[in-house]
Amino acid sequence: MIMKAQYQELKEYWDHQRLLEYNREKVWIDAERFSDDEDPADAIFEILWNKIDPDDFETPPTNWVPKNIKYRIEGETFIETEVTGFSTPQI
Repeated sequence: MIMKAQYQELKEYWDHQRLLEYNREKVWIDAERFSDDEDPADAIFEILWNKIDPDDFETPPTNWVPKNIKYRIEGETFIETEVTGFSTPQI
């Protein structure tokens, strides 16, 4: 978890790390959707992830909370939704 003070001190760095994580989560959802017994999700993820140009990364919505606690800012709570796999914020 990123402490709020750490986030403010290195905001540009953490925003970039969270941008990467958001896009990894999106690609993982697609990889799981296309996986089967012959092509496991982790193999599909690697193929898809390696084909993405960083210029094509999508910016996360302001209410997005990372699944991986390492990229959550102090006070954020992750609750997985069944439809997208993304979190909805808890206030």
